[in-house]
Amino acid sequence: MITAGDTAPTFTLPRDGGAEVSLASFKPGKVVLYFYPKDDTPGCTLEAQDFTARHAEFAAANTTVIGISKDSVKAHDKFCKKHALSVILASDETGTTCEDYGVWVEKSMYGKTYMGIERTTVLIDGVEANNPGDGEFDFSNLVGGDEIERVEVLRGPQSGLYGSGAMG
Repeated sequence: MITAGDTAPTFTLPRDGGAEVSLASFKPGKVVLYFYPKDDTPGCTLEAQDFTARHAEFAAANTTVIGISKDSVKAHDKFCKKHALSVILASDETGTTCEDYGVWVEKSMYGKTYMGIERTTVLIDGVEANNPGDGEFDFSNLVGGDEIERVEVLRGPQSGLYGSGAMG
């Protein structure tokens, strides 16, 4: 599992609209990755709508927001259209990125256990590791903020911040 201060695992995933999104393409800016369980469910919809509503705030902070779930690109396109979402939605159907970030976990509901995405928001900061305090964003006032289970700030040397996918 990744922790604050780790180098963010890199990824290239298909995204809404049929293009690809790659973490490396946002270097040296900041990226908010929010991992969510499923398109068009109440909590996930509120979260996506709130990130969309705060687009200008994130843009002013040189921060790109990317939502990641295991839903298909087709499902993402439908979700974006239905709710007028402007955030990037990446499709991790294989679950590799979810596993790299440690968000594919065993969950429990009504006495049954199953594997699923733990709702997690990660800020990948484009500053050097020895520059504390930069790039922090208060997620507590986001709609659905009480549902965010983990927020991590990942940092690393500028040359390696966006990682090679290896976790040490």
